[in-house]
Amino acid sequence: MAVATLSPPPRKSLEPWIYDTVQYYPHQVEGIRLLANRTSFLLADDMGLGKSLQALTVFAIDVVRGWAQTAIVVAPVTLKGNWSDEIVKFSSFPHIVLGVKENPDNPMKPKILMPAARRQQLEEFSKIEGPKILVVNYEQVVAHIKELNLMRFDVAIYDEAHYMKNPKSKRTKASLSLVTKRNFLLTGSPMLNHVNDLWALLHKIDPYAYPKYWSFVNRYCVFGGYKDKQIIGAKNEKELTDRLQSVMLRRLKRDVLNLKEPQIIERRVDLSPEQVKIYNEVVNDMRLPRVGEETPDDIENALTKFLRLKQICGTTLPFTGEDHSTKLDLAIEDMLELRENGHKTVIFTQFRDVQQAFVNRALADGVPPDEIYQPHQRFGMYRWHIRDPICFQQELRVTIQALGWHDDGTYLPLTEADIATTALWYQSRLIAA
Repeated sequence: MAVATLSPPPRKSLEPWIYDTVQYYPHQVEGIRLLANRTSFLLADDMGLGKSLQALTVFAIDVVRGWAQTAIVVAPVTLKGNWSDEIVKFSSFPHIVLGVKENPDNPMKPKILMPAARRQQLEEFSKIEGPKILVVNYEQVVAHIKELNLMRFDVAIYDEAHYMKNPKSKRTKASLSLVTKRNFLLTGSPMLNHVNDLWALLHKIDPYAYPKYWSFVNRYCVFGGYKDKQIIGAKNEKELTDRLQSVMLRRLKRDVLNLKEPQIIERRVDLSPEQVKIYNEVVNDMRLPRVGEETPDDIENALTKFLRLKQICGTTLPFTGEDHSTKLDLAIEDMLELRENGHKTVIFTQFRDVQQAFVNRALADGVPPDEIYQPHQRFGMYRWHIRDPICFQQELRVTIQALGWHDDGTYLPLTEADIATTALWYQSRLIAA
């Protein structure tokens, strides 16, 4: 006897807002259909499961239903560019990223706008007809809360919503005071081990069910430690779990996604103002500041210039003595989220200063030293370049072999080696023989 299996019905078209060419995983379809029928929610899927696409699709469903026209995405400053890319990739919604504007003279370096220019941007956004999306960071909500509330957004999407965990912080207070019809909270770290941190998120989802911080804490937190003033655990856990299930959707990657190939997720960030300043010095003046040196170093050739520009994109630490890096800002956020969910993280970098800056940040964020492993370099090898032209007619193959030996004379497997070789090919144009 044949057994019939039920499969979910095919999704309906959301054109022109979400492109029909967008491919969804089954867990995304399931999540969208569930969340579309909730007023507000906490989407706490594991990293890499496509939370932003699900949130955009639920907004598009509201648009098709005639329930919504405007959405505001509130995200960390390092993720604003990524949200812009996602909106363009998956949808036709017109959008504005608050605080940046295209630079016709240099498309790779957008202009950073001051508060007066940002207010003008908000006026331009208000004049856009039809459905639209505004992308801001948490600090901009603090600076422009009055203007944003006057715009009466239908939907707010809070990415990395755990940024609102501290009820005393300015960004949490501003975010909680932002008035919208629906709120979509996205986070890969739902803070289930820190019960008091859940209040701001739950209050944003349902302010009537979770009106006061201390009422929530007294109901669900256990106090102890010095003078019984530290939160050391949770109580009434079953009740809290049941209440969470009505507003939170959480899936782990191992449970819903079985990819045969590694999943590559590109995250784009802009340079910080401190990085831009040094970057421009190298590009325009071929000079580079150094810690402890009164005069900048002269850059002698294009290869050194290219290498230093890459180093600046990593961190300003070796040049100013201070660590400024939007790339590391995002990398640390991702690492902490992965760690919160029980995953291990491997960090690859070409420069030791970037490695040390990452370790310093991890320690400052409470990662125990015994959880951080840094391989120690056994040998120092100077990088070398072949400057003379290499001519070939069809193809060129270069083999570099790394050999090592144990003290007893046996061969050292490369899996135990601390030296890696990297070949970089610099070619500005094709030259016919």
